[in-house]
Amino acid sequence: MNFKNIRKQIDSSLQYIRNLFDEYLRLREGKSYEEMLDLWKLYDLEIHFPQRKVIKTNNEEAETVLQDLPNLEENIVDYNKTVNRNIRGFLIVHKLIEEIKNVYESVELYYNSNNSKNK
Repeated sequence: MNFKNIRKQIDSSLQYIRNLFDEYLRLREGKSYEEMLDLWKLYDLEIHFPQRKVIKTNNEEAETVLQDLPNLEENIVDYNKTVNRNIRGFLIVHKLIEEIKNVYESVELYYNSNNSKNK
């Protein structure tokens, strides 16, 4: 079995998927794959390590601010819907790309180990 050809095919498939997905993201989101990946990393950081701030106010000021703010729960739901809609498709294809990279690396390791045994 010629692993060199398998590696080439996997690499070609990976490049094709990346290019196709990059074009799709540019049309739909106006961002490249790398830009969406950076955006996802920021979302992921915010999810796992939210900013924690201690705010000291007196009750009168706090009540005034809370009365003037729209319903925060609705804002959170809208934000989550927007993030989910924009990120969900990206994450699916990103996971596919990562899995293909893992297969490529496994084939590469197997090829290298067989090559070194045959020498």
